[in-house]
Amino acid sequence: MRLIRTVELLGVLCISLVLTACGGSPSNTFTITGKYLEDEWSDYPIDDQLLDLSTATITVSAETNTDSGETTSVEIGSKPFRDGGIVFSGQIDEPTIVEIAVHSQGEHEHFAARARINPGSEIEFLLVNFRRIPRPSYLTLVGKSALVVDESKRFSIAGDLSHFAKDAPIANVSVDTLTWSESGDAYWQTIASVALDDGRFVIEKEIDEPIFVEVSIRTHSAWAYTPAIIEPNANITVTAPGSSNQAIATMPVGWFDLQLQERTAERQTFATRLLATAGTGRHARLVESWQQSYEYLAKLNEFAEALQEWRTQQERTRNLGISSGPSDDSSSGNSSSDDSSGWSAPDIAIAPAAGCEHVDFLAVRPYGFARGQDPTDEDPAHERIRTELWELRTDTLTDIAFNSIDPLDSLLATEIGVLMDDLAESQKLLALLDQLSSRLDEDLVARRITHRRQALSSRIELEENDEKLVPGQKAPSFTLFNSDGNAVVLSDLIQEHDTLLIYFWRVRAGSPVLQQRFEKLSKIRSHYGRNGFEVVTIGNSRDPADYENWKIASEEYGIDWPNLGEFVEGQIGPVAKSYGAGWTKSYLLDSEECIVQKDLEIPTLGDVLAERYGESPSEN
Repeated sequence: MRLIRTVELLGVLCISLVLTACGGSPSNTFTITGKYLEDEWSDYPIDDQLLDLSTATITVSAETNTDSGETTSVEIGSKPFRDGGIVFSGQIDEPTIVEIAVHSQGEHEHFAARARINPGSEIEFLLVNFRRIPRPSYLTLVGKSALVVDESKRFSIAGDLSHFAKDAPIANVSVDTLTWSESGDAYWQTIASVALDDGRFVIEKEIDEPIFVEVSIRTHSAWAYTPAIIEPNANITVTAPGSSNQAIATMPVGWFDLQLQERTAERQTFATRLLATAGTGRHARLVESWQQSYEYLAKLNEFAEALQEWRTQQERTRNLGISSGPSDDSSSGNSSSDDSSGWSAPDIAIAPAAGCEHVDFLAVRPYGFARGQDPTDEDPAHERIRTELWELRTDTLTDIAFNSIDPLDSLLATEIGVLMDDLAESQKLLALLDQLSSRLDEDLVARRITHRRQALSSRIELEENDEKLVPGQKAPSFTLFNSDGNAVVLSDLIQEHDTLLIYFWRVRAGSPVLQQRFEKLSKIRSHYGRNGFEVVTIGNSRDPADYENWKIASEEYGIDWPNLGEFVEGQIGPVAKSYGAGWTKSYLLDSEECIVQKDLEIPTLGDVLAERYGESPSEN
């Protein structure tokens, strides 16, 4: 059971922001009220490692102009925030921008929110502290977040989401935009956030140019979102269609760590789609054109019904204690003869490299998760409809991106999302970005295209290498270092063994998936090591700081085979790139440095080695 503790402690300050007296007109009085909320899970004790904000200090500062015209910050009040709340009250003659900040004792954490207060304004904020689950604490305004000085740049997003959040003690709306760093990394940057007040919210801010944003609402167990285009003078209304069952994403909300997932399985819902309406402007052309179409809305209702039916079926199956489907041998680590039956070798159109003509293409297993899939099997109805919804969206956006006479509309369509299912489509998008770069303002291109283009170009190179590096090709040579600082050369490893599995993994500690994967790999290595089989793992990251994490994770997972690392700041390392390894990837090599299998699931690896060394699959 989830409890919320709210205690309010009032402290009134006389503040003279624009040199008005405390006894001034009541119409000039402003009030800022803060409340401290501690999210309590009765089943979990307080984690002393998580930030305690119960004794934090609240500071309110005002932005004022000096005689020289510069903007400066003047503190107008400061008071401890102890298990409750606080009220700041004062007099102003004109609109003033203030910053509400939280400074916790003994910590470097800093939470802040800015707002524009007017004479007579009443502003409320919440400080939400999570001390029982590892989720970021935050400070947010309540009901309305307004920060507009130049009305010509004003946009607003408002809505009534009380139906979606009716059972949620805390519901926060956020407006975020996708930004690209110089290293080509994409990250979400928050433009504004506000907590619902009786289910409603208003966000008013300034924007210089049209941009794509995602408007989302989060509660303790659900997440809903919609894309939107904000620009000067845009007024967007957000609604939750029908019920919270009208879900689009099929992945459970990931706000719970692995320790909580099993216990909170019944609380998790699916991410749902909000609807955003402006009626005019770029938002109408780029979002409403598909989101408000009759076909899309009808599919939403169809999806909701199919999803609810699937959930009911799953619940009935669980209650009866019946397996919902065939067991997944890949998760248990067991392989059997049934696991490898019915597969067919992938089509390999690339001629074998010199020295690799001996590779048997008919023995090549399907790559990755293609193994064991039956093309006659049908996905659940809600999955099929979800795909149709996604296609309605991407088809419209792709048409705008490539055919609009307005280059900014084209760019915005690519930012919301065009179809990039394969290498050819990625190459088309790259060519489009090059065209738009010649048609748009140089400064805008530098901020919104240049780094994104570099990331896309790198991704295309990765995909091209992945497509070219198939069974029958020579493995690219490399020299990398192990955790002891010793250089390891691929050719030396090959000379010492009959078969070698090169396994690329993304460095992260504490992963149960990696733990299980490496445990299974260790068993297969122990069994077939006597036949000359060996494993080499390559941990990779675009952050050199992950070098220490790699050593910690390697020890945690019990890796006792050749273990190498590649860490290049801001980009995928040259070895990983040459193997097309953006994420997890594997290649099985023979003693001639020829690739004989690619992207095998670990149970299938056991089958392949059993066949190679004269065992039946059930023996390995």
